[in-house]
Amino acid sequence: MVWQMRKKLELFGIALLLLAAAFLFIKYIIPLIWPFILAYGLAVLISPIVRFLRDKLHFHKNAAAGLTLVVALGGMAVGIYFLLDAIVGQIMAFVEVWPRYQEQFLGYLKNVCGIMENSFHMDRGVVYNHVCDGMNHFVESWQGKIMPLLMNNSIQTLLAVMDVIIVVALTVMSIFYMVRDMEKIKKVSKKNIFYKEIVYLKGLISKILKAYVRSQIIIMSIVAVICAVGLAMVGNDYNIILGIIIGVFDALPLIGAGTILIPWSIVYIFMGEYMKATILFVIFIVCYLTREFLEPRLMGQKIGMTPITTLISIYIGYQLFGFLGMIAGPLVFVLIREILEKINERGLYT
Repeated sequence: MVWQMRKKLELFGIALLLLAAAFLFIKYIIPLIWPFILAYGLAVLISPIVRFLRDKLHFHKNAAAGLTLVVALGGMAVGIYFLLDAIVGQIMAFVEVWPRYQEQFLGYLKNVCGIMENSFHMDRGVVYNHVCDGMNHFVESWQGKIMPLLMNNSIQTLLAVMDVIIVVALTVMSIFYMVRDMEKIKKVSKKNIFYKEIVYLKGLISKILKAYVRSQIIIMSIVAVICAVGLAMVGNDYNIILGIIIGVFDALPLIGAGTILIPWSIVYIFMGEYMKATILFVIFIVCYLTREFLEPRLMGQKIGMTPITTLISIYIGYQLFGFLGMIAGPLVFVLIREILEKINERGLYT
């Protein structure tokens, strides 16, 4: 009985040490090495193409790595270009019709203010003029703040842009060298005394990351379709692009679909469009329930966690590390669980 209690205490102590190590690694080490982690992940993805060019078409390894990297980055750049072009086109189209929407909004606002004036027996136009003056004052105050803000933060902005350029260049160079020397890296890694443990942890981490990315893509796609269909029901001409944007926002912590849909539905209420407001609010509820229902199940099924455990680990990870913690939470939980199970199976403390 005593040895069982001792074993449990030892396993609990190991779990605490692993938690502390995970916290320190995520908090202080990952911010230093994340470009290399990203580079390695991308290098693994494109390395089969490099091997094909080198082994089947007899390309030199530098030429194979360089060509594959250029084609991959070019493809990404083209995709981003067309995506941005579509978004800019939608924005320009919206800007062209903005005066019409502004006129409609002011008309609805005038009607709402008129109802309030009649209800409280106020002079005609008092509330409307007060609201318009407040809106104009708000816009003018922000216009006066934006330029000094830009001027005061111009140096910080320039430094941030330089940091981004350095990180991108460093990541691209790292991808090239990792792809080129992938076989050599594997041979050197096999000589490491912790090779088996590294391979095991790498497979576990890869499994969790794939589950996370897969679940987010599925949920974002479903949310985007729900929003696009709902916005089409309210007669919005930009339902597809807005559906995609809301789907992306829904995956971001502290933002979510409600950040857009709830204020939008409130605007429709003030406009007197109660049916449209109801549709948008229902869309928000459906999107919220979709994420809450699917996220723990999609991730939990792939990494052997129950939905409630997945939800708890995601929440704790988010509270500790923000967006990164939503991935790190389940990852740390599974790693610690697997390590403790291995220790227990081997009977190191019996």
